Amino acid sequence: MESGRIRPCWSHLFFTCLGLPNISTVYAEELMPVMIVTASRDDELNTEVPVSIGVVSQQQLSMDQGAHIQDSTRQMAGVTINQISGSSSHNTGIRMPLNYDGYYLFLQDNVPLQSAAFFNHNGLRWSSFNTSASQIEVLKGAGSTLYGSGAVAATVNIISEEPGFRPEGKLYLQAGENDAVQTRLSYTDAISDDQSLLIATSYLQDNGWRDHTARDRKELLLKHLWLLDDRNEIKTQFQTSRSNDEMATSLSADDYRTDPTLSGLGDQVLAIDPIRESDFARLSVEWTHFYSDRLELSLIPYWRYNTNDYVATWNSYTPQAESTVHSLGLLAKATYSHDNGSETLFGIDLERSDADFSSLQPFTVTISGWSGSTTYPEGFSYQDQSVRYSNLSPYMQHNYRYSDQLMLQAGIRYDHNRYRLDNHLVETDDDGFGNRQLADRTDSFNSLNPKLGFTYQLDQQQGIYGRLAQANRLPTASTLYNLKSGDSGSLVGGVEEETSTTLELGYRLQHSRGYLTLAVYRIDIDDAIVLARDGNDDTYRTNAGRVQHTGIEIETRYKLSPDWSAQLAFSHSRHAFDDYINNTVDYSGNELMLGPNNKGSASLLWHPTDNPKLNLELQLDYFGNYWMDDANSRRADGYTVAHLKTRYQLTPDLQLLTRIENLFDRDYAYQSELSWGREMFYPGAPLTVSAALEYRW
Repeated sequence: MESGRIRPCWSHLFFTCLGLPNISTVYAEELMPVMIVTASRDDELNTEVPVSIGVVSQQQLSMDQGAHIQDSTRQMAGVTINQISGSSSHNTGIRMPLNYDGYYLFLQDNVPLQSAAFFNHNGLRWSSFNTSASQIEVLKGAGSTLYGSGAVAATVNIISEEPGFRPEGKLYLQAGENDAVQTRLSYTDAISDDQSLLIATSYLQDNGWRDHTARDRKELLLKHLWLLDDRNEIKTQFQTSRSNDEMATSLSADDYRTDPTLSGLGDQVLAIDPIRESDFARLSVEWTHFYSDRLELSLIPYWRYNTNDYVATWNSYTPQAESTVHSLGLLAKATYSHDNGSETLFGIDLERSDADFSSLQPFTVTISGWSGSTTYPEGFSYQDQSVRYSNLSPYMQHNYRYSDQLMLQAGIRYDHNRYRLDNHLVETDDDGFGNRQLADRTDSFNSLNPKLGFTYQLDQQQGIYGRLAQANRLPTASTLYNLKSGDSGSLVGGVEEETSTTLELGYRLQHSRGYLTLAVYRIDIDDAIVLARDGNDDTYRTNAGRVQHTGIEIETRYKLSPDWSAQLAFSHSRHAFDDYINNTVDYSGNELMLGPNNKGSASLLWHPTDNPKLNLELQLDYFGNYWMDDANSRRADGYTVAHLKTRYQLTPDLQLLTRIENLFDRDYAYQSELSWGREMFYPGAPLTVSAALEYRW
């Protein structure tokens, strides 16, 4: 503060204008800062980065008692992660409508869970959320300079617990309706003066409330910390999981209204017992070297393996698909600290991934459509190919400390991506079922993405920030090489990567008994990759026009009294085609399907001072109505669903937790679509009760 000058107390003015007591005078407690790592892979105060980052703390994760990551992400503004058909699968809507596309980067402890070239919308199933999670961070909008393709709408980072040098064990046992069981066991301790180890494992089993939606998941996580000396430390992490999910699909309007427990599958499909099986393994080693007091070096080599085998129950002829991806990568970063508090980051990301894909017809079936009937013979191969993907991405970022209050940020990232297709099927324009088989080929994409930002601290408790950031989304190998016949032939080598620009302004207030974050954003996407139809009514992917996403987000928590707190997360947004014509139909000005204008969450928390062992949370989730198709011909009803969560400390080492999902047993669909003139509904779960015991020693 300058001598002789008095700064206004903005937090006092804010709470006074709301008609609330000034929390600084009611509760004089020390400010608890929120630390985040996603922006730079280093610990930072969330108030010092020019990005909007939603955070779910370990305390909230414990209260949520989640069996799926959607249970712990509802309380972040603008964030929706939907559990699909009760399985471990999900789709995502963060600053965008719900979608299955690669607009998101999924991380586990700062390392990507999958390759951008082979993006899978279920990518968070490979995280350690069900085994060990100390915090969830969601960086909204374009990612920082450290992140490349896919970090367009959000970067989601699941942060697992760290090894400790004191013995600590945790056992979690949960049981619920539909024979649901979830167990977690972890133990950490020092194994020498300079080394510690964490072992964590989990098992989840659930028979599902709908027919043919049972699932089970197993995971093992090992983390080793080695403090070599004052200048070197090595963190080694190995995780492996296996998941099996019975598959269901959407329901017709009649089935949804009469019996939402149905699977939506025909007898012929159920006879082959469609299951999604997925194996995952990752080994990473993070070496941090403090070269000097100013220069810090970080190297993270990693190996990753995943499979994804399933029956495509959403297709009428239900083909069976299998895929395997092996990856080797390196994340290298250096951070140089200047005398004036400024900081320069520079680094390079490298990855090579080899993938094998196959798809065949599991049984003979005849499908009738508008243009006639088609018979799909058992054993016919739709896909048999290998794809090699390589990536090289250098980057640089400078954080300039202009003053104690003002930090300026500028960065740039270059991405070179290369694909090589080896198709094991004979080249043809039409395989007899409207699919095109390509000859072996190579494709490459290059992009240069600048990032600019600032943060300004108004006082010790609050600040503003802004940023202008460009990002890109690669076409996946599937988009490039799994083409339809007809007009899609023109797309061979013709699909370009999307370019997006995020403009954002935000305000943050953090206090010992309350916080407020406010963000206004706009995301412009040029050359958007969309699903189009040709003159024969075949679908294909193409770059088409411009899409715009705009919105405002607010997150706040306030201590109403020593016993009561309230929390709110709300977003108002619009997702629209700015310029898009498909097969002579002009969609310009239309809103995108599955994109509600309003959604949010509100919680009331009770922690009585006369019974401090008890915690109770009543949560309301709201998802507004939305268009069921891009033609904006029909709207779907939204929903408001309540959940009740409790935690009671039975002894210093043992606590009892309960959860009631859909407290008022409301009938609702969490997703509704219109395709080929037919309504498709995905029913939400009814009232569901579970209870858990957690023991620590």
